Amino acid sequence: MDIKKVRWLLWDLSGCRYVWNKVRPEKDNGQPEPSSVVFWILSIYIALFSLTSAVYEVNKGSYDAKVSQVYTLLQMDDLKQLGKNKITVLQGSHILVKPDFYNPIANIKSLLRITELDADSEIELKNLLKHYRSELDNSYLYKGNFSEISDLSNANFQNSNLINADFSGSNLIGTNFSDADLKGAKFTGADLSFATFCRTDLRDTDLSEAVGLDSETLSCAYSLYEAKIPSDVEDEIINSGRLGLLSAIKVN
Repeated sequence: MDIKKVRWLLWDLSGCRYVWNKVRPEKDNGQPEPSSVVFWILSIYIALFSLTSAVYEVNKGSYDAKVSQVYTLLQMDDLKQLGKNKITVLQGSHILVKPDFYNPIANIKSLLRITELDADSEIELKNLLKHYRSELDNSYLYKGNFSEISDLSNANFQNSNLINADFSGSNLIGTNFSDADLKGAKFTGADLSFATFCRTDLRDTDLSEAVGLDSETLSCAYSLYEAKIPSDVEDEIINSGRLGLLSAIKVN
């Protein structure tokens, strides 16, 4: 292949020559032109930032509209149940990384459509769960994030789907979990004093670091298969003669 043709392909057609001329302009009448590479790069950066910001605003607006819809549904008696069911669904939703003019990494992530949880909306949705805690019975709350909620005391989760929900660090004093499905739920550091678990499915549930548990609390549970419970509670169950309740329980 002709060397000149190769040079043309690599240097001119690829745009390398154009970029190089921005860094080191060709001389005009023996005097070099001032470099414009900084302004050129800055203009490209501003254009990309504007683009990513516009896309982000559309994405965030769509998510905010869904949150607003939940508020609307919760105000309608005949659709309130649907609104409650949508809260934990939105908790698991992701939005694009928010662009930041002074944070190029965030802009690149947003441009590449990398997503993350919206921290502000997570707090807002948790506050909704806290506010409606006495009305969360018969609800679909799959994978709900109830962690670190300061007051879920006396909440009503009766007959609700709480599979893989996270209650870590929450105040659950006097909460009603009767007939609920809690398979795979986490209660690390949660206060379960006076909670009710009658006919509750606790299979594979992690109760190992929960506080306020005793053998009476768990005695009427539907199933504790593969559940992790504190060792002192296991001793209580053994001493009370409820050996059948310990079938296939993992004790931590």
